[in-house]
Formats: sequence, structure tokens, C-alpha cells
Amino acid sequence: MQWTSVLGTATEVPELMPVVANVGCTFHVPIGYPATLRVSVHCTRIGRSSFDLCFEIRDASHPDIHFVTATAVWVWVDKQSGRSAPAPASVRERCIEALAGRETRSEP
Repeated sequence: MQWTSVLGTATEVPELMPVVANVGCTFHVPIGYPATLRVSVHCTRIGRSSFDLCFEIRDASHPDIHFVTATAVWVWVDKQSGRSAPAPASVRERCIEALAGRETRSEP
């Protein structure tokens, strides 16, 4: 959820909050101890009120060692009504900019 603070959503749209609607995780190889990990996140779909995110956990020293792939669906929710709400255009644009260089699919 720290990602939303980087995007500035807490101050820009305080009436909305991202809610994790779905998660998945695939473990490719065991992570031994000690290990220094690199976690990356990218967006695979930007919808009207939701984002599909993909997280990869790799060995920081040997990026070819891929430990985990995780996915999450974030839905923007109106705090008062508890219903999904359109993600603000400025937040959508920031997400697209922040995730530039990755294959991203956007829906109107």
C-alpha cells in the first residue's frame, strides 16, 4: 500500500481508498536464508475503477533467480458508500507514467 503514497492518492483523493480485491501467488523456487531480495511491481491492466498488479521477487545479486510471482487486483472504493468508484484521471495518468516501460493495458 506504500505505492499509493508515492502516487499521492491519500492527499489528492482522500474520499477514495484502494482495496485489495484479489490476490494470487506462485512460488517458483525456495528462498533461502539469508537472502537479499528485489521486489518489482508493474501494472498489467488499468480499468475504470481497478488496477491489476504483478509483483516479482528475485534475488538482488542474481536477477535471473526468480523466487515468486504474485498478483493483486486493487479496486478504488468510495469510503462513504463502500462501492467501487472511478479512479481519478490524475491517478490513472500517474500510474501509467510510473509504470512506463512495462507492458500495460488500459481500459477507458
